[in-house]
Order: sequence, then structure tokens, then C-alpha cells
Amino acid sequence: QLQGHEGDGQEDGQGHIAPHIQGLGGHDDALGVAEVADGGHGGEGFYNALKDCESPQALMDGILRIPQDQTRPDQWEYQIQSRILIHHKVIYVMCEKYRSMAREMGFETAADVDEALAMALKEKGRDAHIAIIPDGVSVMVKPPILK
Repeated sequence: QLQGHEGDGQEDGQGHIAPHIQGLGGHDDALGVAEVADGGHGGEGFYNALKDCESPQALMDGILRIPQDQTRPDQWEYQIQSRILIHHKVIYVMCEKYRSMAREMGFETAADVDEALAMALKEKGRDAHIAIIPDGVSVMVKPPILK
């Protein structure tokens, strides 16, 4: 099932590659395919936090130990990104030029949406809940409305 909803364009102006995925359901039952057009990694704090962390959970554990008055540059961005990756698998679609940088940050990548969708279906099966997010900084994914 493909799900997606265009949001209100809350872009931070720095071209971050972290999509916003919320409310798709329980742990590990959703997969996001996020298309990255700009190829940027966002701020240096965002890039280094993800590149240098052992895992999204380890990054979040470290974030939660930081006092509110001592937050680090770009912390809100990698906090959101780690929260997403703790609960959901995300495959980033981007050109080859930026894929090694994204893999350094712990992201799984694909060359195009077809490849990402094939990867998702192979891992989660044909009944998987999949969100294709065309622009991670301006799209909010919402759960489907059940009738």
C-alpha cells in the first residue's frame, strides 16, 4: 500500500535529506522511500552526528543525555532522523554522486524509485506499508484513513 500526503512545506532552507515520517503505525511495519533531489547533507552537525554514530538508537540515547540548555548545532534534525530510523526503514533515492556520502551517514540508498520499491518489497513483502516521499523536507506522511 502506498501512502503519502503533501504537507505544509516546512522546509528549513538547508536542503536536509531527512524526511518526516510520522504515524504510520507500529515499530518496523512501515518503510519510507525518500527522493533526494539536492544531494546536500544538511549542516555539518547533522552530517557528523549520523556519520559518527553507532546506530540510530545509540544516537538517540546520547541526545537524551544532553541537557536542554546545552543542545548541539543541528541536534533537532538528527534527533528527528534518528527517531525515524529507530522505528522505520528508509531508502533514499539519489544520484550516484551522493550515494557514498549518504551511506557514510548510515542510510540505505537506491538509484531510482523503481529500485527502492523493489528493495522495499523484497524485504517487507507485497503487503508492506510503503510511503514514497518525493521531497523529504516538505512532505508529511500521515496514516491512511480507514473506513
